[in-house]
Amino acid sequence: MSSTAAVWSSIARLLLLAGILSACAGAKKGNSSAGDSSIYQEDLSAWGPAVLKEKPSEQKNTEEPTQSLEAPSTLVDHGTQIEQVLDSLRQWNRRIKFIQGYRLLIYNGKDRDMANQAKGFIYTYFPQAPVWTEYKQPYFKVKVGNYIQRIEAQGMLALLRKNYPQVILVPEQIKIAELLP
Repeated sequence: MSSTAAVWSSIARLLLLAGILSACAGAKKGNSSAGDSSIYQEDLSAWGPAVLKEKPSEQKNTEEPTQSLEAPSTLVDHGTQIEQVLDSLRQWNRRIKFIQGYRLLIYNGKDRDMANQAKGFIYTYFPQAPVWTEYKQPYFKVKVGNYIQRIEAQGMLALLRKNYPQVILVPEQIKIAELLP
């Protein structure tokens, strides 16, 4: 390192140290009861929450008494308006026939016998699970289950992977009527 670089480095360090010390020197120091000035104290009461110095019963009541608040004599009936809004929501919900969900695709191929075998496996080992067979020329698809969330399908997915390693989770439009008991 050259001598000019060393001098500039020393000057920079001194300026940095002077800046830090001047920033710390601006803080107020409170009165120390023991006379020790090495203990930092600062009055922060102006920034804190207001504290009552007297008990509430000892406070002097300088304000005039306020009038008591009473309920209005005429009540507005919002029941009919609420019922109208609820009826419109019910009508809107009746229009919804499908919901976005998931099914497990256990077979996708050209062989009808393999599709029927997969369907029979589900009927045998999982009789409560709904099964669909779709045919879009030339492919057969066998799908299982009605799941609204992916996490619901994960348990069945793990069980089916033992016998059908190619099983996948596919998004599907599910009829709401199929979800109801």
